[in-house]
Amino acid sequence: MLAAAVIGACGLPSESMLGRPVPAGEGDCEADTSPETMSFCVSVSASGDGILLGYEIYYKLITSVERTPQASHHDDLRARFGRLSNSASRRCGGDPPLVRVVGAGADDTVITLDVGALRTAGEPFLRLSWRTAGQGTFEVRRGLEDPADPLRACRRFSAIDGYARGHRDISAAAAAALTARSGALIEMVAYAVSYGLDRGQTLYSAPVLIGRERLDLY
Repeated sequence: MLAAAVIGACGLPSESMLGRPVPAGEGDCEADTSPETMSFCVSVSASGDGILLGYEIYYKLITSVERTPQASHHDDLRARFGRLSNSASRRCGGDPPLVRVVGAGADDTVITLDVGALRTAGEPFLRLSWRTAGQGTFEVRRGLEDPADPLRACRRFSAIDGYARGHRDISAAAAAALTARSGALIEMVAYAVSYGLDRGQTLYSAPVLIGRERLDLY
């Protein structure tokens, strides 16, 4: 409790009893399990401490032979993963949460990340099973600034010349494979976390692994 109080006093985000996202197949969550998709359900009734505002999604690109990187706390995601960004944001990253839960009135409402659009020179997109103002289906990008394209401030997944070793959203092996155009299979690992506030303090739930899917980047 003391550590949480110190973190809150410093204005840094902390993890609390905020209800976590519900992974596909758990409880009443009948999320989309189609190939090239990763889904989870909203948990409105189990918000726990604080006010649930929505969800953030973090990702990592790895080669198919690498182990799934683990994350047990939001700090793990912030340190070693990239944060998905709404492509419509006026600045890279935008303000959290990525998905707002306004209008999501039941625990079986589903958020689906579809990475299959990359096969048709598109970008991954999020699909919500409910529609709220400005959201329903929208494209997402890497959440990493692209200084060469000020009007589209976040880098595209399909622009593989923008991948470089040292970015926290990609492993060294995957960056080397893309730079060399080696044809190695690249996969995305994604985690979701609930985002909320409690007396002005930013809160995150424990991370939930929502899937690992191949990306067609070549």
